[in-house]
Amino acid sequence: MNATLQKKRPTFARYIGLTVGVFAILVLAFAVYVWSEKQLDRAYEMRHQSYLLADELRQSSDDLTRMARTYVVTGDPRYKEYYQAILDIRDGTKPRPQNYQSIYWDLVQAKGEMPRPDSGQAIALLDLMHQAGFSGQEFRKLEETKANSDGLIDTEFVAMKLVETALGKTGTEAGSSRATALLMMHDDKYHQTKVAIMKPVDEFYTLMEARTLAAVQSARTKALIVRIVFVLFALSLLFTFLRTNKYLHATLGGTVDEVYAHIARIGRGEFSSAIPDAGVSENSVLGWLAKTQGKLKKIDHQRQQAEEETINALRFQQELLDAVPSPIFYKDAARVYIGGNKAFARYLGLSPEQFIGKTAYDIAPADLAGKYDQADRDLLGNAGVQSYEASVVHADGTRHDVVFNKAVYTDAAGQVAGLIGVMLDVTEYKQMVDQLRVSDLALKAVSQGVLVSSADGCLLSVNDAFLSITGYSQAEVLGHSCRFIQGPLTDPLTVAAIREAKEEASEFSGEILNYRKDGTAFWNELTISPVRNEQGRLTHFIGVTRDIMARKQAEAELLRSNSELEQFSYAISHDMRQPLRMISSFLQLLEMALADQLDGEKREYFHFAIDGAKRLDAMLLGLLEYSLVGRQGEPQAWIESRAVLDEALLFLQPAVAEAQAEVRIDGDWPKIFVSPDEMLRLLQNLIGNALKFRVAGRPPVVTVSSESSGQTWRLCVADNGVGIPLEQSGRLFQVFQRLHSRGAYEGTGIGLALCRKIAEHQGGRITVESAGEGQGSRFCVELPQEVA
Repeated sequence: MNATLQKKRPTFARYIGLTVGVFAILVLAFAVYVWSEKQLDRAYEMRHQSYLLADELRQSSDDLTRMARTYVVTGDPRYKEYYQAILDIRDGTKPRPQNYQSIYWDLVQAKGEMPRPDSGQAIALLDLMHQAGFSGQEFRKLEETKANSDGLIDTEFVAMKLVETALGKTGTEAGSSRATALLMMHDDKYHQTKVAIMKPVDEFYTLMEARTLAAVQSARTKALIVRIVFVLFALSLLFTFLRTNKYLHATLGGTVDEVYAHIARIGRGEFSSAIPDAGVSENSVLGWLAKTQGKLKKIDHQRQQAEEETINALRFQQELLDAVPSPIFYKDAARVYIGGNKAFARYLGLSPEQFIGKTAYDIAPADLAGKYDQADRDLLGNAGVQSYEASVVHADGTRHDVVFNKAVYTDAAGQVAGLIGVMLDVTEYKQMVDQLRVSDLALKAVSQGVLVSSADGCLLSVNDAFLSITGYSQAEVLGHSCRFIQGPLTDPLTVAAIREAKEEASEFSGEILNYRKDGTAFWNELTISPVRNEQGRLTHFIGVTRDIMARKQAEAELLRSNSELEQFSYAISHDMRQPLRMISSFLQLLEMALADQLDGEKREYFHFAIDGAKRLDAMLLGLLEYSLVGRQGEPQAWIESRAVLDEALLFLQPAVAEAQAEVRIDGDWPKIFVSPDEMLRLLQNLIGNALKFRVAGRPPVVTVSSESSGQTWRLCVADNGVGIPLEQSGRLFQVFQRLHSRGAYEGTGIGLALCRKIAEHQGGRITVESAGEGQGSRFCVELPQEVA
């Protein structure tokens, strides 16, 4: 029989080869059939594309006529631009819009903008027709159409030129040009030319229809022939397959079912039942299976060795679980603990022997065990994943809040074998949440408005005080920036300063006028602070706002009271001087009339009275000058600071010469925006005091310096005079306060108070420095420096 098999096997191999060959030819025939179908599809596509291109040629002619006529009627330059764009796209000098063969220029006229972007492809319409395979005869018709269209284009350009000329003219001349253009676009010649364009297009349609229809019919015929060939080869494959099956039995050594049964037993690991070898060739499939069975016995032995290796791998996995810091446990399908990592044992305060083989009721209080067990039942009954929160008795005896994340695992058969769980202690997290809740309640209780925004300024949280101040609700403010409370009188410089502070992630503190929901304005004091995370990245801004409307009203009332007080001081100082001058004058006349009757003591009384009246007049004069600061005088203007200094020194030249003083000038003297006469009085008073309050026998040295730093100009007058006791420096800038007796130094005690008021009126301040009596002094005035 072996010899028979050896004889049959080459025949079977030939049939197998024949089957494969026929199958390969069938595949090739199928490929040709698919190719023929694609050729048919391509013929249909070329037919469709030819129609689209021909229609585009016709449509472009109609679009050109419509644009030219619209431009002639309206004179709107857009339609001339559209006209030129249509020409450029057709000639390939401008990229074609996407889907240009669909409705396009009608949409442009309706919307006033291009409905679709350019495709980036600039190609002439005739080139596209070349690519579409148009015939020479068809192209001759197209060229005839193109030539007639160019003639019509020349006519349209002449008409549009007449309209352009008319736009620059008036009267009858403009009307005549426009009328001529309209006639050119609608006369019989124009329509005859249009007919000359469309007639070749119509003939082109006829030629194209015949050509594309012939191409489609040819493709259909080829496809039918390929289908017939494909069916014939399929029948041949079926015949060869039946012949091949006849020889398959001899090759297998039995029926397919017998071979399958033996293979199935081997697949199930049943190696004890030997395959019968009676009448079975060792070179048949069954013969080979018998040899394979012997080899598989060896493989089974190797499997047992692999199981030992698997146990070792499980041991490694346990060690890996023990390295995980989160508690992990696993149970079987009966909800009995079969293992857990070291973190789980430490968390419960149990050894593995104390929980392996136990249920939840064995290691946890009954109230908690019931919840655990019910959750396990639900998970095992509905395989998947599970997450819930419950209490767990910690090793220290306290109950902790824990989130359980569990999932089932299956055995080799795919059946649910148990579950595995991971525990996450959230006790500290919930405590932090509670602390945040307390903080939120505290924010709601404070009287100042508190707001929290994201790094981009979007409000995330506001307290009740903020809502009460602004009149808005939570829903109206959250998710928005604070711009909704700004209004027409909100200072744009303050808004810019807030924006700059946010961009630089720095703090801001200031006052700003905002608006409530009902439209009423209110002043509020605002502080904004940036919040950064541990990496230093900006995450939030926290703002604290306080309604200072009452304070602003009080300040306004104070300003009004001060203004009235200044007016009163002005009236008193001005009106009292006249009586004083009369008293002084009549006392002098009385002294002269009684000159022969007065002895030395009575004459001294007269001198005291007259001197007192003069001093009181000087004080009233100083008070008058003090009250006039900011009320009268020159308005603020740009002046050269050095020029004002030179004018003051010129006025004080006699005093400088008398004191034999040295005046030094340092620094750069910029342009400043101040009241010129007030600045002159300030310099005269400061330099005059430096000259007056000198030490006897010590030549005065006065240094006047100027310094600019950012937005501030600093003017300093330093001397080497009598100096100022440190404990007396606070009285210097008060009205009628003197540090020296009138006998030692003349004056009214109002000069430095006047300097302080001038500095504050100009938006600045004045300070003094001195090392003590006899050590000289240094007065500095700081004024805001505007940009000229």
